[in-house]
Amino acid sequence: MTENLSRFVYDELRQRILDGRLPAGESISEREIGSELDVSRVPIREALPLLAAAGLVTLSPRRPAVVTPVTRSGVDELYDIRAVLEPFVARQAAARVAAGADASPLRNTLALAAAAVQGNDLDGFHCHSGEVHTEIERLSGSALFVEVMAPLHERSDRLNVANIHTDPAQRHNEHEALVDAIAGGPPGSRVGGRVRTRRMGPDTDSAHTRRSAGLRPGPVTCTRTRRRPLTGDSR
Repeated sequence: MTENLSRFVYDELRQRILDGRLPAGESISEREIGSELDVSRVPIREALPLLAAAGLVTLSPRRPAVVTPVTRSGVDELYDIRAVLEPFVARQAAARVAAGADASPLRNTLALAAAAVQGNDLDGFHCHSGEVHTEIERLSGSALFVEVMAPLHERSDRLNVANIHTDPAQRHNEHEALVDAIAGGPPGSRVGGRVRTRRMGPDTDSAHTRRSAGLRPGPVTCTRTRRRPLTGDSR
């Protein structure tokens, strides 16, 4: 029961941070959250370390948790790490497809993202675009890589939601090229060249910083597949 409540609290606080209801620098009152969600402090205290691992809150001894600000250096570090790791998993996925692995779930997810772009469904695009990366990781066959990438995806989600209006068609075109390369089972070097981690330029970065400070990008209502289970959940 406590595990289910911890999941509920985690999801609710995560969503509030992503949509700006809990802006950067805001203290999280366990008492207020408990009253609003009708839960005790136990599941809140279980959820907070997981939010910290996701880069969404900062914990300090004997002080309330605080929503972590987004910084330029933090963004650079995130994309530097992704730029190293994502070509590797793409090559692994392509190798498995070449050996006979089924790439249809990846293509189906890409099709859902395409439909969202065509329908101007930004929430749906954010959901399915993120799932493209998840499907590539699953296709790689490396459970350890999925585990390693989980907190990085959480950090990326925060940036993607805040910049949800930024050129979704271009992002989708990049995913199409990547999926075509992987699903065709090409040599690893060709796949690696298709992987691009999008960095935000100065103008986009300042817009993101304003949103992270509390301006809402709009609710993201789709439910994405959880990449990382909470403590006690089965994989």
